[in-house]
Amino acid sequence: MAIAHLVSQKVQEVHFVNKLTKQGQIQLDSSFTFNVNFAKDGKRCIAKVYQSIKDKNGGEELFVSVDLIGAFSCQGIDSDEDKKQVHAQCYDQLFPYIQSTVQSLMQASGIPGFQLRKAVINADNVQVAQQQPRQEEEPPKPQFPIV
Repeated sequence: MAIAHLVSQKVQEVHFVNKLTKQGQIQLDSSFTFNVNFAKDGKRCIAKVYQSIKDKNGGEELFVSVDLIGAFSCQGIDSDEDKKQVHAQCYDQLFPYIQSTVQSLMQASGIPGFQLRKAVINADNVQVAQQQPRQEEEPPKPQFPIV
């Protein structure tokens, strides 16, 4: 069985706008992306989650986005199916950190008790992209001054 262990995580980028003028309920849209890039040896991976929340008016009144990156050590990755399992494990381990970050921002802006919905990620709904071999780039041609 493939296993991922979170080694470190960090918030890479945050954007926040709160121009709400009155208390009450607001309709929100939420979206996220999640990608995992594996080292060639299969022993390490980097996962990146982007989560955004905005009001249904296009984010003019409320907008929050967070990019979070996690570094993982991995064991037992021998196939694409193993990568799918690790992909889901990485999300499960990073979600509490993105939840905490968004919750702290919302609390500080006067919106207490905000909870993100955790996405259901498992091996059945993960796609593994094949890494394309890197093409050798031509070295830059030397430029000489015109005399």
